[in-house]
Amino acid sequence: MKLYAYILKIDTGFAPNPFHGFCTLACCKPNIRRCSSVGDWVVGLSPKSDGNGLIFAMQIEEKLSFDDYWNDERFQVKKCDVNSPIGKVGDNIYEPLPDGEWKQHLSWHTDPEFTANKCQKHFDRDFCGGYVLVSSKFVYFGREAISLPTEITKIILPLSQGHKCKFSTDEVGKWERYIEGILTKQSCRIALPTIWDESNDQSCTKRKKCRY
Repeated sequence: MKLYAYILKIDTGFAPNPFHGFCTLACCKPNIRRCSSVGDWVVGLSPKSDGNGLIFAMQIEEKLSFDDYWNDERFQVKKCDVNSPIGKVGDNIYEPLPDGEWKQHLSWHTDPEFTANKCQKHFDRDFCGGYVLVSSKFVYFGREAISLPTEITKIILPLSQGHKCKFSTDEVGKWERYIEGILTKQSCRIALPTIWDESNDQSCTKRKKCRY
């Protein structure tokens, strides 16, 4: 079992997507999606300027192909719907076509106004990851990210660009004991994504210069 940790620079609810009872990572972080295994932990922290709080942690239960993710009945609700705040951050956006090509549906990875224009850069990076990570064993604090205890901070930090996965067996064990303690008290989605409009819990705004 491994631990993958990274800084989630902008928490939109898209990558990861913590809605509908599953935490999914279908876009961004291609190296983690490609190299991780079932049983591994993926952890996202807020930037240093926001205290390096724990935004989410998920234990990978499934690694699905984009084809399987698109067709799985469980994840039809994760297809993008611009008429719904939660629907806007749907990450099930890649449809396999009969000719072997793929359609990138409108989403946070097309253009800032959620039109159907394809973004080749995001398309290439998303597909480089090869898989969609799925977990029902997760906790997502979003805008209510919590501070990590000192012993866990010493293990995970500092984090540079990309992700960190070189942890000893003892360090991974300490992490697992800590997060299992969290999950016995609270799990799944605790709060809304960090950048959602704070004036209305049911609205979602997109920053046009958002980077992943």
